[in-house]
Amino acid sequence: MATKRRRPGTLPPTLTPEQADDVRRCHPIGVFVAMYYARRNPRGLEPEDLLGAANEAVTLAVCTYTPRQVPLEGYVHARVQSTLKTLIQHAAERNGDRPRRETHERRVTDAGTKALLEFGGTVEDRCNVLRDTREQHIAQYDELAENGATALAVGGGGHVWNTRGDTAMVMRLEELRKNKALHDEVARLPAGHATVINLRFFLELPAPEVAVRAGVSESTVVRKIGEAIPLLRARLRARGFDGP
Repeated sequence: MATKRRRPGTLPPTLTPEQADDVRRCHPIGVFVAMYYARRNPRGLEPEDLLGAANEAVTLAVCTYTPRQVPLEGYVHARVQSTLKTLIQHAAERNGDRPRRETHERRVTDAGTKALLEFGGTVEDRCNVLRDTREQHIAQYDELAENGATALAVGGGGHVWNTRGDTAMVMRLEELRKNKALHDEVARLPAGHATVINLRFFLELPAPEVAVRAGVSESTVVRKIGEAIPLLRARLRARGFDGP
């Protein structure tokens, strides 16, 4: 049975004793950097937000550090600083204090997020806390996470497929195999489901227009999205794609 590999950027389930010692030793670095930015009073962020993000960045830096010319402390400082700058930048964009950078990568991310949110609206909680076993709970949460990853892939991949221009061409070439597999499996869905997925995520039409073009109600559009994502996940997995 294949074991799941940890995704890049995520922490291992436990720290080794050496890593735990390094995290404790580098903790003051995170506090120092967080308080430096806290004194600037970034709008929309409390000192606790900065400290929490800094603590996570310290732990992640320790877990991803490999011996090199730069000392561990310098690596941790750079990772914490980068994390907090990104956090402050996003807060400024949300508050309208800074123009949002509309890069192609950001638009792909937004498209994937939109698909995930739309799929999330169709999910029903099938857990029974009194009857289900721990293993059943874990299996249900794993299935939900994998379906969510597929929804992200459908939204982001659909945007890349639909986008024109040199940047999109490069991205399509880099992701050709995955995007072609996704496009092929969408085409193999039941006709009604394929139409809805293609109109909503590949042509990026608003849901009301999807309903009109598909000749169904908006509630049917939502239902078909919820049904199509698990089908796509299973079929993509069968083709060897274990993630988005």
